[in-house]
Amino acid sequence: MLSGGRRIPRILKIGLLILVAITLLAVVGPLFVQNPWAQNYNQILLPPGTPGHVLGTDEFGRDILSRVVYGSGVSLLVAGMGGLIAGAVGIAVGILAGYYGGLLEEVLMRFVDFMLSIPVFFLLLVAATIFSSDVWVITAVLGLTLWVGIARLERAEFKSFKERDFVVAAESAGANSFTIIFKEILPNAIFPAVVAMALIASSAVLIQASLAFLGVGNQDVVSLGGMVYDAFDTSISSWWLVVYPGAALSAISVSLYLISDGLNAMLNVR
Repeated sequence: MLSGGRRIPRILKIGLLILVAITLLAVVGPLFVQNPWAQNYNQILLPPGTPGHVLGTDEFGRDILSRVVYGSGVSLLVAGMGGLIAGAVGIAVGILAGYYGGLLEEVLMRFVDFMLSIPVFFLLLVAATIFSSDVWVITAVLGLTLWVGIARLERAEFKSFKERDFVVAAESAGANSFTIIFKEILPNAIFPAVVAMALIASSAVLIQASLAFLGVGNQDVVSLGGMVYDAFDTSISSWWLVVYPGAALSAISVSLYLISDGLNAMLNVR
């Protein structure tokens, strides 16, 4: 039970439970699994259940379990960084446009419209080609391109809240803009952004995995999409090379979607 009588939705509990379990696996797992980069050409494509290799090995003799554990950690970091960067930029733009309005709002919202017209996936491919294919560069670009939805939400929230009685009262009492924005409006207006950030985090995971599947990214970094890319030629005869990283990727994405829906159900006053 939350303050105000709002219960935590079951869908949110399920999403958090899945995400916490995966996070614990990614944090604690590396202490117990094998080196995910270690190759052993005497143990190529061993099936699941082989002693010492619970989930089998790949075409280079690398342990699948250890690579899924490390790859899950990378996907979680991509989700967290992508969501936080998008949230920070989107909230900042939304505050400036919604609170101050006028010419600044017009300029910012035209820039938002311009960003919406850019195909994100194509932009990521270009950025990876020009700057770097490193997974963290790709994650930063993801965050800097997925913020537009949050900006629109926060703009609408701030335009609405700045006309409320408690904000007008704070202005009449002599409160400065910083106090009004961060103490009066933002604590009430941030909930839609939090919901959107969870959804963006899920999208960031899938987009990064898709890029890795296309071979875009640092191949020295273990990622779930990269594992599927590596297994492309042998996936028909060695199903475990695709199934296990795919299952981990799906679990992370689904958990974030459930969290987003659960937060929306809990925080939406309607």
